Amino acid sequence: MKTKTLSQIRKNLNNQLNKIEVKNLNDWLKEASKIPELTTALEGIYCGKEGRIHSKLEDYNIYITMGWYTVDQTIVEYCYVS
Repeated sequence: MKTKTLSQIRKNLNNQLNKIEVKNLNDWLKEASKIPELTTALEGIYCGKEGRIHSKLEDYNIYITMGWYTVDQTIVEYCYVS
């Protein structure tokens, strides 16, 4: 079996993140945490009117970056793996 490159892993994870349709922070975190590679990186308490994380994925030398803000409700504004 051929080993995936970091570029392929990043692309796959970003594709999975792009498929998440919910925007509110709590529901988005529940869905994103179902992606096995992201579960540990997304553990924590996310609160406040706005915020940002940049967390290293446990098994790879790649990072997840996510930001959120509140207008009427807290929503995920952006998320990507780099």
